[in-house]
Amino acid sequence: MKERYTLILACTASFLLSAFVVTAASLLLESDVPSLGSPKWQPISGRLNLAFIVAFVHSCIFGIPAFLWVRCHDRVTLFRCVGWGFVIGALPLGLLSFIGQFGLESASTGNIPTVIHHVPTLFGLWELAKLICLLGVLGSIGGAGFWVGLWATGVLPSINRTSGRSPLLVFRTIAGLSLSLAAASAVMYFIPAAAVDRSCHNMFRDGRREISPVINMNLDVPQSEWRDVREFFLDFSADHKLSFQDGEDVSGVGLPDSLMLDLCSDQGTNISVTKYHQVTDTSDPFPGVPISIFLFHENSGWKSVAGDFIAAIERLWPGKLKFQDGQGRAVPRPKVLDQQ
Repeated sequence: MKERYTLILACTASFLLSAFVVTAASLLLESDVPSLGSPKWQPISGRLNLAFIVAFVHSCIFGIPAFLWVRCHDRVTLFRCVGWGFVIGALPLGLLSFIGQFGLESASTGNIPTVIHHVPTLFGLWELAKLICLLGVLGSIGGAGFWVGLWATGVLPSINRTSGRSPLLVFRTIAGLSLSLAAASAVMYFIPAAAVDRSCHNMFRDGRREISPVINMNLDVPQSEWRDVREFFLDFSADHKLSFQDGEDVSGVGLPDSLMLDLCSDQGTNISVTKYHQVTDTSDPFPGVPISIFLFHENSGWKSVAGDFIAAIERLWPGKLKFQDGQGRAVPRPKVLDQQ
């Protein structure tokens, strides 16, 4: 009975280690990892926290049956753990991704269609194959981490029906490994709170749960001019000493897939753009670039900034800027702008 409990604790610690190393490996996939104190760390840490939970649940659901099957039929070796890890990582999510493609009317990656009329294209299948390989590699890393956990806790010899370490040494190793993983998991859990963006770009930094724009606008320009819009935001921020934030890299070749821009001041004025482009057979139901002005503090001097911003846009794109209400319906120029 005691040996059974020891084995259960060791396997639990090993699954935790497996999920932890997969999460750490996923961090290496980030192209630009900011420093821990940077506000840009917040979305990355949030994804890592979710990745750890998903990896642990995934490894338990599919890893426990695989482990019991291997243990009943053969020895648990590093090679087998890595191989089964590849299958567990690639097959379930890869199969769901493949089936999910048939539920899409259309989709694209880098403006290259991956799904057309619910049918994957060759490029879409190639992208899926790369995803499956990536998931398989992460699964293999998790499988190796699982084997290392079993080896470190000292239960591997007994699992393979050979003599193991003393029960006291096994218990101490399991306890130490479990506490270390629990501490690492706790750090990963609390990193999002510690790395909350305190800059003016985070309109919820004071604890509020919602905020509505005081002015909604739409700049009727095609996707080919999105980079010009970004350059305008960048120049306007420099001229008016505003903080500029670009959520997407639009410097590549071809048309950008999205546009996420934000200007803000510490006094409490935010000007934001969020626009995504999707490949569809019909026209865009919301054409143009939506622009919203938010008021964080009542006495922020926002009217002056908003007036200069609107005037500059109308000089560059005459007749292209329209004012809207919250439902996207056209409205006259807000009278509040004339009350500076």
